[in-house]
Amino acid sequence: MQSNTRFYVIVIVVLVAVVGFWFILFGGNKAADDDASKPVQITAKKSEQPEPSAEVDEKPAVRKQDRSEPVGELAANRTASASSVAGDGTITGVAKDAAGDMVAGATVRILPVGWKNYEARPSDASTFETQTDNDGKFSFSKVPLKTSIGIEAELGPLYAVDSTYVGERTKTAEIELTLEQSAHIAGTVVSPEGEPVAGAALYAARWKEQAGEENLPRIETEITRQVTDESGAFRFPHVPTGSFQFLVKSDAYAPLLTDWVVSGTDDAKFSLRNGGTIAGRVVYAGTREPAGKVNVIANTNLSREGQRQESATDGSFVFSNLRDAEYRLAIESETLTLTKEPEKITLAPTQSLDGIEIEIDKGGVVSGFVRDAATSKGVRNARIQLYTESRGGGTIRTSKDATTEEDGLYTITGLPSGSYTIYVTEAEGYVADDYNKRQIISVTAGQSIEDVDFTLESGTSIAGRVVDEAGEPVPQARVSVAAKRGGRYANAESDVNGLFTVMGVTVASELFVRAEKKGLVSKPVGPFDTSSGPVGDVTITVVKEATISGVVVDESGKPIPKAQVIPYRVEKENQGFGSPVERSNEKGEFKLGRLAEGEYQLQAVIGDGSWMRNPNEEIIRVASGEEKTGVRVVVKEAGGLSIAGRVTDEDGKPVRNANIWASGPGSHSSGRTGEDGRYKIAGLKEGNFYVSVQASGYSRGNLNDIPAGSEDVDIVLKGTGKIDGKVVDAATGKPVADFEIVYGANAGASMRNFQHMGPGARTRSENGEFHIESAEAGQAALLVKAQGYAPKIQQVMDIVPGETRSGVVIELETGGVVVGRVLDTGGNPVPGAKVFDTAAPMDEYRRDRAARTTSGADGAFQLDGLPDGTVTISAYHPAYAGANVQVEVAPGRTTQADIVLGTGGTVRIRVTENGQPAAGAYAGLQDKVASDSTAKEPDANGVAEFTSVPAGNYRAYAGLRDPSGPGTPSRNQGKEIVVTDGGVTEVTLDFASGTASVVGVMAFNGQPPTRGWVQVTLTGGESSGEEGRHAETDANGQFRIENLPAGQARLRVNGMIGETNPVSRQQTVELVDGRATEVTFELGGGGTVSGIVSGFPAEGYVGVALARGNITLPARTTQEEFSQLHRDDVIVSGAAVDRATGAFTMNGIEPGQYTVCATAADESGAVRCATASVSVSEGETATVSLTLPR
Repeated sequence: MQSNTRFYVIVIVVLVAVVGFWFILFGGNKAADDDASKPVQITAKKSEQPEPSAEVDEKPAVRKQDRSEPVGELAANRTASASSVAGDGTITGVAKDAAGDMVAGATVRILPVGWKNYEARPSDASTFETQTDNDGKFSFSKVPLKTSIGIEAELGPLYAVDSTYVGERTKTAEIELTLEQSAHIAGTVVSPEGEPVAGAALYAARWKEQAGEENLPRIETEITRQVTDESGAFRFPHVPTGSFQFLVKSDAYAPLLTDWVVSGTDDAKFSLRNGGTIAGRVVYAGTREPAGKVNVIANTNLSREGQRQESATDGSFVFSNLRDAEYRLAIESETLTLTKEPEKITLAPTQSLDGIEIEIDKGGVVSGFVRDAATSKGVRNARIQLYTESRGGGTIRTSKDATTEEDGLYTITGLPSGSYTIYVTEAEGYVADDYNKRQIISVTAGQSIEDVDFTLESGTSIAGRVVDEAGEPVPQARVSVAAKRGGRYANAESDVNGLFTVMGVTVASELFVRAEKKGLVSKPVGPFDTSSGPVGDVTITVVKEATISGVVVDESGKPIPKAQVIPYRVEKENQGFGSPVERSNEKGEFKLGRLAEGEYQLQAVIGDGSWMRNPNEEIIRVASGEEKTGVRVVVKEAGGLSIAGRVTDEDGKPVRNANIWASGPGSHSSGRTGEDGRYKIAGLKEGNFYVSVQASGYSRGNLNDIPAGSEDVDIVLKGTGKIDGKVVDAATGKPVADFEIVYGANAGASMRNFQHMGPGARTRSENGEFHIESAEAGQAALLVKAQGYAPKIQQVMDIVPGETRSGVVIELETGGVVVGRVLDTGGNPVPGAKVFDTAAPMDEYRRDRAARTTSGADGAFQLDGLPDGTVTISAYHPAYAGANVQVEVAPGRTTQADIVLGTGGTVRIRVTENGQPAAGAYAGLQDKVASDSTAKEPDANGVAEFTSVPAGNYRAYAGLRDPSGPGTPSRNQGKEIVVTDGGVTEVTLDFASGTASVVGVMAFNGQPPTRGWVQVTLTGGESSGEEGRHAETDANGQFRIENLPAGQARLRVNGMIGETNPVSRQQTVELVDGRATEVTFELGGGGTVSGIVSGFPAEGYVGVALARGNITLPARTTQEEFSQLHRDDVIVSGAAVDRATGAFTMNGIEPGQYTVCATAADESGAVRCATASVSVSEGETATVSLTLPR
């Protein structure tokens, strides 16, 4: 079952490794003069926990230690006969030099997998070695199929190596070889006594372009080997210019990592020496019994240095003649696993280390079926991928895969304890790699978990033909399908006639198709709508790719190495395919390929993760086949202020690669810590910022009110804790043995907060027990789902780093069931609709993650485990507008409810600035009932169109981003609209500017506030919406907002002193062009509102808000309805409730009539409310008592 997996691993490893490094060498045991004619040696890298760098053979080795060959080449040592490597494939190609001119008379060799040193070379030598003709062309026949094949070409000092794959269906492959200048390295290997060492294997371990420059990442390939002859001599005939380090291995001595050797060297001399020893034993966990006949692997950071041997019957093992280096010990087994992540072992020269103990246990097993959603039949040859979900808390990093058998069954064995993500990555003809169908499973060593099943929709197809500019068919082009706004890809390859059919295409209304082949590329073609069935007769024209090359520099002109350069198309309608990314070399140089004709802007990502755009917003236009050169991407120091400091753990050690964000008044920015834990976030405006830090294995760190410009802002990250508990039936108290649990760090008690998190960890436990590793300090929310039960969200408080929060009991109530059908307005069934147990999400991201089920061929669906009471269910299909239905659900009862999908309406939002299409704008729609929204960028005319919008009440909104740099919208505007089925609603949101301004000061009894906010609301009248502009006060409590249009405006300010509740004031002002309107807000004085809240849940946030006037709220309302009070400037203050006493206090309230609203969110996302009216007088305290409804 796993043979196909190993095959694909071979393909991926070879393609990535060989293509990237043309200079790789070909070697064997023949004399140095014959080195150029030696074949590629390509072996598979088997995926093993805990990702050992040594490659190992499939079969157990004998106990005798074998050091003549690197671990991983054992499989390649088997010879192959000519008949076993010959096939029906054909390879054609062309050889060029670096200038692009054809190279005639070059010798080209094709090197099939499995050969070693030409020991089984076919009798028909011309089949596998040829010469290029006068046009640089060559061809091979009788090539093996379904095999990755290395090809080399040489002409004197010119050399090239590449690889290709000959598929079983097309039976052809094309390749282009670029020959470049090469050099050689030769020398001898000697013993410590200076005697020649024959049969020593040498591998190119590292390479750098010029001496003194920073090392490039180490080379890890399967074809970088030479062997010394009887005189100890070796010769690498073709290497690129630069410097190399070699790994030298021989049976009798320790491996040697040489000093740097410059290409062109003829007299390199490598002296071997004796090594050290690592010894120990393998034992079983629990019993401590010795474990014999277990393959033990000793790894370093060099892939070819790994050694392997089998433990003796007493569990002992000895690795001798080891180089001084850092080692990790692992095991190779299909059924056994380590019990913990292996620690580093540092070995000094000739040192002997003994007493090393490797503890192992029987690994866990996961199995299940992959089935067709329509027929329930098993899907064969589906690929399953499993990988470690969390790498914190000592979790052993693991990645394994499997392929389903004829009946759709798969089995994955040898898993250490931990949580894993598992999903279907590929299944021919089906929509695979569906995030919503990924599962997270919790596995204990020795446990067997069955029935981890997947159902796949067959999807639909897009078919057509790939042609060149002359209309001729293009075979072997890679054809990809993607949604307009990104998402899952589906791929296919064109055949000899250029024909293609992409199967397993997701049903969507805006899909694009693109084709690529080496040196050829097409523009995205579309959009296509697959909601009505397959799409055919698509013609894709590929043309010669365009390239953009240049250099990345800083403002002083100094090159920036290792910067990621990303081209973005100016035409934004077809960005679903992403962009090709290249990294600059040590000289800052880069070259971007695979570009279609069009206009591009370049961005560079530098080491700390900051995104910088070419400063002049330069638009680079390229034509088909054009090679644009001399482009300079200048990475400027971000303007404005910055916040800098250091991130450490509680022991003072630096935390590297931590992501850090700062958000505040009109701007936000991000960065990443370096090796020393230091960071700098630039590009900030003046004001106070909220700073947040996140790093793997740590709890998040947050700081408030950090002024821009601050230096030495040090942040200490706490570790993580654990949560242990159990899930039980609320009625019987009996454990629930099979459930799904989702962990949310500091998540609120709302189902909506979990919609973007995807699937939870499926847990099987007879006692209903669960264990959560790496829980962040503070509080968390756990969402638990189980078949037949209503979902439950439970808050967990007081999580302490390094400790286990135990005794958490989650009681599940029996849920109700809703069955029905999804229909259109004519009563016809709608198959393939996504069905939700919430209001239908408006954005595709959450649609993919929140769907509970899919309607069948007859439109039928079933939702179980629904909570008691009024529940909103919904459905969505790309060909219709989504629809929501409210259903009364009772525990243990089945309710019938159909969902009718209408056509919906169209909304066009035109965003302008002073009547012209606004730059840097976005527009969106917010559902007034479901509190959901979606947004997009307007087109060149400033129009953002939303189709298939369900009938109802919405808020159309728009925002303008600050053109001076990254940040939050500097201006925003909104307007209420009504959408009808079949109707078109058009609205214009115009951001008008003027010469009026507002300047003012805010104070508490004459003192500036700790933090103050100001909002100016401009009324746009009937032709536009209300616009809001925002500012923060400076250290003196002063603020200024400019470029306002004349007219009436509402000013609202909020200020805080220390940790007190925010105090709000507002007034109306008249704005006059050319004049600054001055205002003063004194936030001191006023009255106090205090009281007691009762009836709130045991865990979760409870708060009170103070609303102006007398308002009425239902006992259960929505978050959207409550949020509307804030937008209407009704809420003037608020406070948290002391959970121990239920007490609250709000100070600084202006005299007047108010409504006190106590609120708590329940598990369904609804807001439970209790209200009371109060009258506030100057200097007096008004008290109230509130009881939240159940």
